[in-house]
Amino acid sequence: MKNLTWYSIAILFFQFFAHSIDIVYLWVDGNDPEWQAIKDSYIKKTWVSDGRTDNRFMDHQELRYSLRSVVQYAPFINHIYIITMNQRPVWLVDHPKITLVDHTQIFKNLNDLPTFNSHALESNLHRVPGLGEKFIYLNDDVFFGAPVTPEDFFDGDRVNVLFEKGLSPSGPPVENETVYRSALRNMNAFLDSHYGYEPRPRLRHAPFALRKSYIQAFEDEFPHIFALNSSHRFRSEHDYTVTNGLLQYYWKYHDKIFSRPLGNMMISLRNDSFIERAKQRLQRLKDKRPETFCLQDVMGKDSAETQALLHEFLEDYFPEPAPWEQA
Repeated sequence: MKNLTWYSIAILFFQFFAHSIDIVYLWVDGNDPEWQAIKDSYIKKTWVSDGRTDNRFMDHQELRYSLRSVVQYAPFINHIYIITMNQRPVWLVDHPKITLVDHTQIFKNLNDLPTFNSHALESNLHRVPGLGEKFIYLNDDVFFGAPVTPEDFFDGDRVNVLFEKGLSPSGPPVENETVYRSALRNMNAFLDSHYGYEPRPRLRHAPFALRKSYIQAFEDEFPHIFALNSSHRFRSEHDYTVTNGLLQYYWKYHDKIFSRPLGNMMISLRNDSFIERAKQRLQRLKDKRPETFCLQDVMGKDSAETQALLHEFLEDYFPEPAPWEQA
C-alpha cells in the first residue's frame, strides 16, 4: 500500500509537469516619458522608420484585460511571465503567479540593449528564468475570448499551429514595404533554401504554442538568426519572424506540429473616422465570442473616441478584476 501511494504521487507529479503550461507576454508602456526619452535618443543616432510608429508602443491597458482573459478562460495556466524594460504596470501588485522579467535577464549579449524590437525580444523568449518547457506566447493585444484547454495548444510532443488562408510574402524585397513583411520574406527565403520552395500561409494573430527545448534546438542549429535579430534595436528589413512562422514551419518539416481548429478574430482599430466600422466589428466579436482574438492598434492621431470605445469594450467583455490588480 505504501509503495502504491508513492507510485500514485509520482504519477500525479509527472502528469502535473507534463501538462504544466506557462504564459509569456511582451509589454511596454510607451506612454512613459523616461522610456520615450531613451527610445528617442537611439532613433536620433540612426534613421529608422519603424521606431517612429508610436502606436506599436502605446499602452491602452490591454495587458490588464488580456490577463483577465487568462483567469476567465484559461485557468489551467501555471505561471505568467511579463517581459519588460524596467517597467511595471501601475495596477499590478505582487502575486505568486506573476513574474516581471527585465530584458537584461534574457539577452545573451547585453550590448544589444536597450531594444525596441519585438523580433529581437521574441528571439530570446526561451531564456526567461524559470520558464517551463511548454508555454504560450501572447502579445498584450491578444485575448482569450472563450474557454480553452491545454489540448488546444499541445498534443504530447507536438504544438498546435493556427494557419490563415492568406499567404505570407515571399520573393525579393519590395520598395516601401513594411519591415514586418520584409521579415516574412526573409523567413520564406530561409525555408526555401533548406526545404524547397512552397507557398506558405501566414499564422493567425493568436496565442502561439511554443516549446523551450525546441526553440533552443533550432538556435543551436542556426545561431546566426537569433544573433542577428537580437542585434537590431528597432525592427529591420533584415529581421526574421522567428516566433511567427520560422519556428512553426521548421517544426512542421520535422513533424512536431498538429492542427486543431480554434476560433480566432482580428480587428484593426484605426482613427475616429473609422469608428462606425470599429463599433460594428467589436459587436460582431461580442456576438461570436471566438476562443482567441486580437485587437490591433493602428489608431494614430485623432482617435480619442476609438480609444474610449476600446476601453468600454474590454471592460464589458472582461468585467472581473484579476487577483493581481490593485484595488
